[in-house]
Amino acid sequence: SGWVVLQYFNYYSLLLILLHCGYRNAKVTLSCDNHFLSEGPPTVPVSCQPGCPDGSTRYLFIIADEHTGSTAIENLIASSPNVANLCSAGTFACEGTDILVNAGVLRKEDRWKAIPSWPKALELFERYWEPSDACIKMDKSPYNLVKIIDIATELRAVGKEPSFLFLTRSPCFQSTRHRLGKFAPKMDRMERMKMMRKGYEYVIANNYSVTHIHYEDFYWRGFEYLKRKLLSYMPCLGSLDESRPFTEVRMKPENKRARAVRDFVESTPLRQTRDSLLLRPAQVD
Repeated sequence: SGWVVLQYFNYYSLLLILLHCGYRNAKVTLSCDNHFLSEGPPTVPVSCQPGCPDGSTRYLFIIADEHTGSTAIENLIASSPNVANLCSAGTFACEGTDILVNAGVLRKEDRWKAIPSWPKALELFERYWEPSDACIKMDKSPYNLVKIIDIATELRAVGKEPSFLFLTRSPCFQSTRHRLGKFAPKMDRMERMKMMRKGYEYVIANNYSVTHIHYEDFYWRGFEYLKRKLLSYMPCLGSLDESRPFTEVRMKPENKRARAVRDFVESTPLRQTRDSLLLRPAQVD
């Protein structure tokens, strides 16, 4: 029966993780139920009003590992009329790190390393943020995961207060090719998560605005929940529209990530896994 096949697949997939990743990484997978049921770390909201009537600029950094849904959350946030993204630079998924590489600030092989100056990086980004008059300037670069403390301290020192959105994705909610195959992380996933946690603890301890989103919430709790959480965290977003197509200029129309995030979520096979053995429904707010 289909139930037997699904049970076999789930345990076979878990065995592959154990063999490939070792016990340390497998512990993350075995704790997936807690991941789904938890609300995540507390939210420290941004003090702002819709449309930013005070005329100030907010800098929003999406902190997420590779292939954990950062383009999906970027897509949703970019639907706000008050958000500027870096898509005009023509980098993949509108990521700021590649702007720095193209400008000679970083070598491509050094993208996981620190950069000389974050204030100067923002000056470079200003050439590409559109709409230029938007009051929220957003960057989504997985490589920023190891630069959280530098971003926080260097920008606060020059009066440009950054805000952070942490996005995580459970290993239970990834395909085998993302766990083990061509898209598997080049750095040990647990090490990346340790760096993300260290950065999170730093920004919380030093009173930066921060929130945490589970990738699974796109499928688990739905867009209304996500929009409420994001607008509660950053009221100056004003509004969000999950039906709006993404504007990333390098993506061809047939690329599924170029679709509206709602259509992307509805089309992915993960949508059909929410009632599987490993994915027991969570309480919806």
